[in-house]
This record gives sequence, C-alpha cells and structure tokens, in this order.
Amino acid sequence: MNPLSDNPSDACDRLREARLAGHLKRALGEVSLLLSSGAITPAALAEAVRVLVAAGQPGTAMRLHGMLVAATPHGSGNTLEPAVLARLALQIGQRGLLEGLPVVDSPAWLVALQGDGRDPVPPFAISDLQVTVANGPAMYAITGACPHCGHERAFELRANLMVRVDGLCPSCFGGYEVAWEALRAFLLARFPDLLADRARDADWELVEHVRHRLLEADDVPDLVRALGQEYHFLLNEIIARRLMDDANAGGGQRA
Repeated sequence: MNPLSDNPSDACDRLREARLAGHLKRALGEVSLLLSSGAITPAALAEAVRVLVAAGQPGTAMRLHGMLVAATPHGSGNTLEPAVLARLALQIGQRGLLEGLPVVDSPAWLVALQGDGRDPVPPFAISDLQVTVANGPAMYAITGACPHCGHERAFELRANLMVRVDGLCPSCFGGYEVAWEALRAFLLARFPDLLADRARDADWELVEHVRHRLLEADDVPDLVRALGQEYHFLLNEIIARRLMDDANAGGGQRA
C-alpha cells in the first residue's frame, strides 16, 4: 500500500505498529516514503523520529526533530516523550541535553539515568525460542520482554546462539543485552534435552544411519548426493523440534 495516497493517520499508525513490533527496516522504508511525499503531518513526523532513534540513526532523527519543533504549535500534543529525547541525546553524545528533561518515574532505564547517570543494559527477558533450518543455516526466533518496561517483542538470530549483541527497546528506548549466557540458561530451564548428551547422540546416530544412502553408496542418484548435506540439516531440525515439542507438552518452565 502506498502511503502517499493514504490517510496521514493510517500511515502514522503503520509506522507505530512496525516500530513496536521491531520491524525497523520496514518502518524506515515508510519514513522515506512519507518524507518524499512532502505532506507529512507533525504526528507522523514525531513517529518518524521515534523510528530513527530506535534504529540508531541519530543524525537524521535530529534533523527531523528540528522540523518537528518548528512545525509543532505549543501544547498540540505532538511533542516527543522524555525517553525518546534522552536516548537521542545519548546517541549524539550530548548529555547536557538531559538537564532540560522533566523528572520521570518510568521507564526504569531513564529513572536510573536521571538518578545517578547510569544507562543500564540488563539482559533481555527471554520467554520463548523457536528454531528453523532453511538451506543450511539455523534461524532462531526469540520472543521476550524489555527488562525496563515489559514491552514484548520478537526478533531473529541467524546461524548460532553464541552471540553478545546490544539492542534498544522500540517502545521505551532502553538498552538491553542478548548474550549466550542468558540464552543457555533459558535453554537449560526450558529445553534441557537440547543441551544434553542424548540430543547430540541422537543427532549423530541419525546422520550416521543415513550417511551411506545419502553420500557414499555407488548407486546413489546424483540429485540425492547433491542434497545430502541438506538432508543432514533437516535431520538436525527434526531432532530440535521433537525435543522442543516434548518440553512444551510437558509444561516446561518459562524464563
């Protein structure tokens, strides 16, 4: 749908929905289209600034914030909340701008920042993990909540879980960390069999069982031989899904 022909409030709603879901690439595309239309409203301009801050693009966010201030009558309701302005000030390295913000009682990260200057980056609160394997690399879909405000969202990690990455909550703009230690703790609590010897042994036994027919036998068709590695990936996914389904059916604990 082309936002140039939409009701401005519809375009603003789509921007907000995409941001809160963490679909920032899509939201940035919508921002570009709105700006090129030349008919962006103050409300949509404010939402565009939120998207850019959440996406870590402070330079453009500052420019649009200047446009918003110039276009917003006092008391119109389109001003940005302190959490957005505070995160933007930190992103551009100008902590002095924090002094003009009102004292808040939420979100937790901004309370800490205004209290003692800390910008805490606690672990993301993981509540679920799903794995799929497509054409080789594994895709891990992680669901959870912001440790500062409780906003729930999902995102994906590719290839492996041995990561340490920082993110921003698209709702309260607080920082959080996703690290292997927390992911491993969640897996041990929710899907302990995935990290147990039984899973590795079952995987190895299945692969060895089919290896001869997939790769080594003289009468294996060329197509089957070419797909042999993909069959191995599929077996890995089958085992992971079976163990995860068993854990879910057994009422495994959530993190």
